[in-house]
Amino acid sequence: MFHLLTLPFRLAFGLLVALFVLPFALLALPLLLVGAVVKVALAIVLLPLALIGAAVGVCVPILPFAVLALCVWLLTQRSPAATAGRG
Repeated sequence: MFHLLTLPFRLAFGLLVALFVLPFALLALPLLLVGAVVKVALAIVLLPLALIGAAVGVCVPILPFAVLALCVWLLTQRSPAATAGRG
């Protein structure tokens, strides 16, 4: 009930504050836009680096197994038993 009684005063006070704050908000708007542009530019620059870092982070633990598989493949390709049927 108290809120209904004070509603006209709250509306008037809100409008006065809004009119007082509006010039400051309009001054702050370009700064907010510059901040948004800087964030987007940093995201465009850093996102590929983050994706490359993530790919390297995923591939590094697999690297010893890949080297071992390469060694086994090279040994089996050059062994006499693997080349006996060719030729």
